[in-house]
Amino acid sequence: MLSATVVVFIGLLSVFNLFLTYGIIRRLREQPVAMARPQARPRIDIVGVDSSPDDFAVTFTDGHSLSSALLPKWTIVAFFSDHCPACREKLPTFVRRARELQHVDQEIISVVVGDQRSTADMTRELERVSRVTVEPENGPLARAFKVHSFPALCLLNESGTVTATGWDLDSLLTPANQI
Repeated sequence: MLSATVVVFIGLLSVFNLFLTYGIIRRLREQPVAMARPQARPRIDIVGVDSSPDDFAVTFTDGHSLSSALLPKWTIVAFFSDHCPACREKLPTFVRRARELQHVDQEIISVVVGDQRSTADMTRELERVSRVTVEPENGPLARAFKVHSFPALCLLNESGTVTATGWDLDSLLTPANQI
């Protein structure tokens, strides 16, 4: 009798193991499909496409001024914050890509949010490839462009309308985002 009980127990254990194995295999088959689906990215908190920024007036680190009425044609506006780890991570790539755009008729404006002292390194890097302004949180450009998260970039056309937004220059300048 003992041996029959052991055989039944082993049989039930084997069936249970079979069900577990089937479940694991099914999950593994579904995994590549789930990974292939595009993941929803968080929304970029910046003025929307087909909108225009509100009026503003700023002074750049080189002493020149700019207002919304005098925005150059085809301008990239990039917002970085000194408290943003993603901004520091993306900064070298942004500088490299912005340097590649210097030969085209593309104005780049970088807005660094923070105080002068804590943003000094970031400001120096960005001054090599763009016009830079440093402003406090919720400063004039951040308010005009409705920026609430960083990094945030947008491309403005010749009429000052936003044609694309993105996290970095590569996503901003993809053919799907250009008009």
